[in-house]
Amino acid sequence: MCTVAKPRKVHTDGIQFLALRYIDPVLADYVGEQVTIRYDPRDITEIRVYLRQPDGTDDTFLCRAICPELSGETIGLKEITAARNALNGHGSAAAPEVDDVLAVRAVMYTPKVHSTPDKLDKEISLLCDRLGRTVDLMLQTGRGNGDSPPPGTSSTGAELLIVDEADRLKTAGLEQLRDHHDRTGIGVILIGMPGIEKRLARYSRVGFIHHYKPLSADEQAHVLDRKWPHLGLGVSDDFATTEAIAAITRITSGNFRLVTRLVDQIERVLEINQLTTVTKEVVEAARENLIIGVM
Repeated sequence: MCTVAKPRKVHTDGIQFLALRYIDPVLADYVGEQVTIRYDPRDITEIRVYLRQPDGTDDTFLCRAICPELSGETIGLKEITAARNALNGHGSAAAPEVDDVLAVRAVMYTPKVHSTPDKLDKEISLLCDRLGRTVDLMLQTGRGNGDSPPPGTSSTGAELLIVDEADRLKTAGLEQLRDHHDRTGIGVILIGMPGIEKRLARYSRVGFIHHYKPLSADEQAHVLDRKWPHLGLGVSDDFATTEAIAAITRITSGNFRLVTRLVDQIERVLEINQLTTVTKEVVEAARENLIIGVM
């Protein structure tokens, strides 16, 4: 799991993060203490809380704090970011936690291998509705009202639908996506394996087809810096960092999917060995745990 770390302070009502409140009974004994929170950008319904040590030693795990307002949901940072940007349009200053996050009002959907057109439409509609309710929740929170609007009453919603593994869809599934687009006006991006463009040739409304090439070394560094800033793998003159980026580029050949898998393993190696710096040796150790070779 890829997590991001942020410093926070424990208040009497819990921990404040992204204009949301996170609570756990354990936190009652640490009111006023400085802590480090770690969260998964793909699901911020809960955070992991660590007590920060004044002597600089490793943080101590305290608890998993949950957000009551988001309980029972699976909501990602991009959804909250979209809501915060909507709030900013009403005169509020941007939150420092999301300044560098590309905010898009979009939902990501991966169809199952045997998804029926009816199930496809229901699942996509649910995701769009959930995003809309999240946006409304953030707007209401900003006005001092933390109540979530009931399902189906969202005034804002998704403007873009990104479908991964789109090559899994049969003709009926693609037709269902076209129908959903016609009914809602939502933009659609299909991501799939090479060859999917031949199946889409029959649809005149397809705007363009883009073939993703392997990332260059500079692009690799940029992606690592933006997606995993806590690893410190951005463009740098530091020799160890340059070596680590070169190793990642060599191992993955610029394949972003492999980069994601490799970084997950790098984080595990760092955590297990209580390290803070990514080096070439750390990258090589992470590679040994993956079913990939030197390409």
